[in-house]
Amino acid sequence: MIFLFFARKKAATVTVRAGDGSWTAGPFAVHDHHYALVSCEGLEPGTITPYSNAAGFAQSLRDAAKGAKEPVIAISADAAATHQSVINVMEAARLAGYNHISFTTQTRR
Repeated sequence: MIFLFFARKKAATVTVRAGDGSWTAGPFAVHDHHYALVSCEGLEPGTITPYSNAAGFAQSLRDAAKGAKEPVIAISADAAATHQSVINVMEAARLAGYNHISFTTQTRR
């Protein structure tokens, strides 16, 4: 499972599409900043879910950012996510012109 985190100046619903899947998250606000956390669930572990290409994903990131000049993308991938899937998200962000990529971690319970 991969989570994509979007930070925006204005509230907006964010949708990510890959293969036959589509994942949507509504915005939430903290101190006048707006965020969306898209959980891409239902992907088969150990498989590759095709996105049209990195440029297509980059366009989806630009669409989700809705004109924000410096959106922050936070990547949180669990053990089932392949290294390549994380690299694909990073490449799409680079193509979209977004330099601020963060990685999140979780403490094991």
